[in-house]
Amino acid sequence: MPILELQNVNKAYQLDSQNLQVLKNINLKIKKGEFIAIMGPSGSGKSTLMHIIGCLDTASSGKVIFEKQDVSQLSEAELAQIRNQKVGFVFQSFNLIPRTTALANVELPLIYKGLDIKERKKQAQEVLEKFGLGSRIYHFPNQLSGGEQQRVAIARALVTQPLIILADEPTGNLDSKTGAEIIKIFEYLNKAGNTVILVTHEKDIAEHAKKIIKLHDGQIIGNI
Repeated sequence: MPILELQNVNKAYQLDSQNLQVLKNINLKIKKGEFIAIMGPSGSGKSTLMHIIGCLDTASSGKVIFEKQDVSQLSEAELAQIRNQKVGFVFQSFNLIPRTTALANVELPLIYKGLDIKERKKQAQEVLEKFGLGSRIYHFPNQLSGGEQQRVAIARALVTQPLIILADEPTGNLDSKTGAEIIKIFEYLNKAGNTVILVTHEKDIAEHAKKIIKLHDGQIIGNI
């Protein structure tokens, strides 16, 4: 039974008088515990597909079934609740708040979840320590290396214990050695039972996943 299913999903944007079709008839099933890479060149629709999977955007047509619920018809507030409780996001640019410590960055999703301050700090510190950042919890992003910033971002994605971890080009701003270390973290998380979806244009990164979905011009052209 898939935890997420896309049925005949299309996505189009209206640009001036032009209709730009970004995704075309996407059918995809994601099961609990899978490690999937979505791969394709720039402009193939990878990020748009990730945004729809993560409820950051909605389909123009078709259905997105998340845990038996069609999220295509939900309000923005309802989608925000799903994002906060069930999806963990990791981005290429880390997306950390610059004037906020590593600890406070990781606490942020727990504020939206309604946890009290003592419990938030406890859970955030535990997950940072898990990623070897126990001595860096009061450091600001500009005091951390790129690899450390991405580990903080992964800790923030994991702190709510989401159903799915979505990583959009997570090694794109890192050197190859640090990028390899970050990929090892995703492999570790998947072995621990987490569902991981990785968006990348790099073949060697995609090959760490157990399944590769190939996109071209908004269509799935391969599923291996």
